[in-house]
Amino acid sequence: MPYPEGLDLYQLGKETVRGTLVAATSKAAVQRIDFEPTDRFDRPALAKGLLHRHPGSETVIVRGTRVTIPETSLVYDQHHHWLTAGVKGGVTATGIDPYTWTFARSLTADPAPDTWTLERRATDGTTPIDEEWGYFFVTQYKWIYRADQPLRFALQGFARRVQGSTLTAALALPTIEIPASPLCKIWIDSTWANLGTTQIVSQVIRADVTFNTGLQPFHSFDGRTDLDFTAYEFNADACGLDVELEAKVGAQRATEKTAAEAGTLRAMRLQVLGTQTREFTLDMLLKHDLATAFKHGVTDGQEAVTWKLVDSDDGTNMFSAKVVNKTNALT
Repeated sequence: MPYPEGLDLYQLGKETVRGTLVAATSKAAVQRIDFEPTDRFDRPALAKGLLHRHPGSETVIVRGTRVTIPETSLVYDQHHHWLTAGVKGGVTATGIDPYTWTFARSLTADPAPDTWTLERRATDGTTPIDEEWGYFFVTQYKWIYRADQPLRFALQGFARRVQGSTLTAALALPTIEIPASPLCKIWIDSTWANLGTTQIVSQVIRADVTFNTGLQPFHSFDGRTDLDFTAYEFNADACGLDVELEAKVGAQRATEKTAAEAGTLRAMRLQVLGTQTREFTLDMLLKHDLATAFKHGVTDGQEAVTWKLVDSDDGTNMFSAKVVNKTNALT
């Protein structure tokens, strides 16, 4: 029998020591996780008197894995797991049911991400293939808001090479509650202190928020026999936000045109509230990418405009993600 995708399972567990594999503690509430090896051979074209391009003597020179979660629905009671792996590590919940997880990116400190062991099972129903990857961290998040769809996210990251595994048994999915994008509210102000003051209504119809974490694999001469990366490193030049909003032409167009031409900070909040006070909120300081008016388009027969914004700061703040849910641990 083939191995049908419908029988796939993905699980995750937070590592105590980065790169030391642990048993999973929860099933991953995602549609799919893709694991792409970054292992490479050196194939020297040695003069062996042979008439083809790869005359042998291949040597493995590096190993690792690129990890991708394609667009999938966001789940309130698990999204804090993913945020620890790239926005900020070492975060603990506050409050007493519901619990608040706040991931505020510091402008003066390494984000020190938590790393995770990821497990995958592919099976034909009889003979499973169980594998796992350690030292997983996130390099890019994307949150996708559409007026007629669930709130979705995607991410990219890295992990060390694949290992054989035995799937951790008897784990459950978190409580599944998925935010609907029409529940989203958006505010745009000009200072971090005023976030959530000026709500934009009956205009914004689409939002894409991409956060590049600045994290990347670091290879060093440590005599690693597995040829994997040594650790993560933080590259501030690779850290930032790219935000795109589409709005029907209305009152906000003139406001944003003025802000673009003046280089005014845009303190933007996107918030979606669920049941039992669940919440997912993104707070950002941005500036328009263009310092001028915006090109008009047409959406559903109506004039529309697309605003492209990039990260900025006030010396203290730039980006924060908050999840309020019914889970007080990273399990």
